[in-house]
Amino acid sequence: MTAKILNVQRLQRFSGDVCEELEFASGVNVIVGEPNAGKTKWLQTLDYLLGDTGTVEDALGEEVVAHYDRARVELLIDGEPLILERRWTEKGGRTKLLINDESVPASEFSAFFLQHLGLPLVRIPKGDPYSENTWPDLSWRMLLRHLYRREDSWHEFIVKQIEAEQHAAVVLFLGAAPAVFSSDYARLVEAQKQQTRLEAQKATFEQTVQEIAREMVTVEEASAGFTRDSLAAAIRQLEEQVAAGQAQRTAALESLRRDAEAGAAEASSSQAETFAKYGTALEAARARRTRLKEQVERGTERIASLTLRLNSARSELAKLDRARSAGDILGPLRVTHCPVCDRAVSQQAAPPHECYLCHQPLTQPTEPGKSTTARLDFERQQLKEEASELEGLLERLKAEDAEARLLGQDVAEEITRLEGLLRPVRTAAAWILPPELAVADQETGRLQERIRQLQRIGTTLDRREELARRVDALRQDIARLKSAVQEKKAEPEFTELGDRLAAAMTDYLNALNGPDRARWGPRQVSVTVTEERLRLLVDRQPWQRMLGAHLRAYFFLAYQYALLKLCRTEPFAYPGLLLIDFPANLSEIGISAQENYLLRPFVDLLERDEFKGMQLIAAGRAFAGLRGARQIDLPRR
Repeated sequence: MTAKILNVQRLQRFSGDVCEELEFASGVNVIVGEPNAGKTKWLQTLDYLLGDTGTVEDALGEEVVAHYDRARVELLIDGEPLILERRWTEKGGRTKLLINDESVPASEFSAFFLQHLGLPLVRIPKGDPYSENTWPDLSWRMLLRHLYRREDSWHEFIVKQIEAEQHAAVVLFLGAAPAVFSSDYARLVEAQKQQTRLEAQKATFEQTVQEIAREMVTVEEASAGFTRDSLAAAIRQLEEQVAAGQAQRTAALESLRRDAEAGAAEASSSQAETFAKYGTALEAARARRTRLKEQVERGTERIASLTLRLNSARSELAKLDRARSAGDILGPLRVTHCPVCDRAVSQQAAPPHECYLCHQPLTQPTEPGKSTTARLDFERQQLKEEASELEGLLERLKAEDAEARLLGQDVAEEITRLEGLLRPVRTAAAWILPPELAVADQETGRLQERIRQLQRIGTTLDRREELARRVDALRQDIARLKSAVQEKKAEPEFTELGDRLAAAMTDYLNALNGPDRARWGPRQVSVTVTEERLRLLVDRQPWQRMLGAHLRAYFFLAYQYALLKLCRTEPFAYPGLLLIDFPANLSEIGISAQENYLLRPFVDLLERDEFKGMQLIAAGRAFAGLRGARQIDLPRR
């Protein structure tokens, strides 16, 4: 599908209310003027309006920026109007464009404009596609460099554009960009990079886990590495050791109990009952202390909340008191002048029981100021009652809080007393227990900690398995994406597309009919396009080696001509607009001062019916009398 055709209708610059403008038509338009007439500045203004993200001073020059405050261009995209405007003197205007009077950041213009032109949005790799660098978008500004041959770009194919971007732009114009730079290819490269990272992460993770695990625990079954089976066997072994230790401890305690019962059954029974009684009382006291602590915390929060409400009510009451005082002073005052006509109003002119201002009957006579303060008195009474109620509630809560705090102190003293009573019993029990039991308890704790460590290692093995599952899923996606990419890469006929571009360039060189035509001679142009590279050749050699200054100019114009000629041909995607700014002194590039013969092939091309609607805007000094072109004369400044 070819791109939509872009036309420039009107280009304007404003200095306050003063407007300067140029009008263009489809076909060839030539801006003619002597050096310093402002031809280049007009094309630079158009370039700036087409989404330049740099500073306006760099784009237009400080003199133009100081003289004008805004610029505007009216475009047609397949007949649909689009207006772009930039206002660099307004706040924030330097980084924004107005698109049909709607503000859009300049950084977002590229995607918007490409979509309107029907050009695909593609991402291009720079250098190694598998590097960590992100793939940048092929932006509208990159493409515009192929549409706009600037005054300072007659020594380079595309000025200040790296080969990767040149290749991507030409591939897009040839209609092959969706295949070469497909989204599937970008996703494939990203998936392959992610697979490499995950596999390295899995290997490093596994090695680290094994090394740390060997330092944490020593398990004979896992001497070659930890697996789920070896961990399960080690845990079972440790659990058996813990169970054996617990059995020994239980047997030792049972033996002590029998010895104690045989030696002093009565004393032991009495001590046991005392111990149980004190222990129960201590547990109950601790539970009561917890409840009292929670009660005190809730009471404190409730007191703080009610205090805030009381302070708010008192503040509102004070405001109403002030309003009441003001009402007492202002209430008796009467209207002395009509609020509509500002004439004096007489109270004696109204009959009794009738308003002296609006003359409507008074249903009930009121004393001066009384109706004004009735509502305030009601509100004040409501607030006083609320404040009184809150004060009573606060007093009650404070009393309950104080009581709970006193009870808490009593309970704390009871806990201290009971712990003191139980201390001798506990000390006696500790003396009775043999040291072997403490050693056995320590060993049991050590074994249980080793079990927990092994269980944590098992959890890390889950992470390893998760990484393995992600790698397998990526491999499946990569296989699917590789298949999709191979299908798309088989679509473009690169050899045919390159030959058609070269043939169109040759058509321009053959069409030259000026005095310098013979300079090109029999040189053959060829174009080689692949998925990775673009090569423009002259007599099978890179054009840079074969062409001098004036032949380069012919070569560049042939390229611009070819883009226009192939614009309506499937699958080429070119928006049908070309901007050319010839150098002020053509002798610098070895071309004679008469320029008409350079544009004659463009005029003949765009006059053909199949190329109606396409547009060339050229700026130079010697286009006078170019038949078939719209001429725009600029006076010398």
